[in-house]
Amino acid sequence: MIRWDAIRCVVFDFDGTLVESNAIKRDSYFEILAETPGGPAVVEGVLRENPGADRYAVLALAHAALASRDVEPLPTAEALVDAYSRLCEERVAECPPLPCALQALSSLRATHALYLDSATPTDALERVVEKRGWRKFFRGVLGGPASKLENLQWIAERERLGAGQMVYIGDGVPDREAAAGFGCGFFGFEAPPRGLADAGPLARLVAEIASRSAG
Repeated sequence: MIRWDAIRCVVFDFDGTLVESNAIKRDSYFEILAETPGGPAVVEGVLRENPGADRYAVLALAHAALASRDVEPLPTAEALVDAYSRLCEERVAECPPLPCALQALSSLRATHALYLDSATPTDALERVVEKRGWRKFFRGVLGGPASKLENLQWIAERERLGAGQMVYIGDGVPDREAAAGFGCGFFGFEAPPRGLADAGPLARLVAEIASRSAG
């Protein structure tokens, strides 16, 4: 159980936690291969068989499968990654925030060190955060190629905090596993409810942390 009165640092995943971008990232694989014969079906299979793979692995596997079928014309795997990254970056920078995301960030930055810890490559994540005007909320924006666990360890060293003073907020199994590997608390959810009075899990997070002052 998380001891909210001990928490000094709140670390957020990004996609599916603060912004509604998970569908965008999945759909972009199909879009960049829409004109390639057999491309969408190959991507579907790669995603199904490799649910935790990043963009580099997904597109390398898809490219290899298509090349084995002598599909032409076929861009290089590197070109596919570049096309995917450009498309995602543009759309994620403009997609809606999840319910209460801005309230959570605005409320917590006054009392806690806030960080992003995502699987998205760091340079791309930095650009998206800047485009959204969210850089002011975070002491650090961390992504790949480092793992989420490695990023948590880096944050702890920088802030000189123990695992019990940090909490990781995320929406997926990799987030939960990173928190467990590091030893910090995990506040997780799969998807925010729509149209509810509490505006979703991030509203409850703010309430949980705020209540430590009253308790």
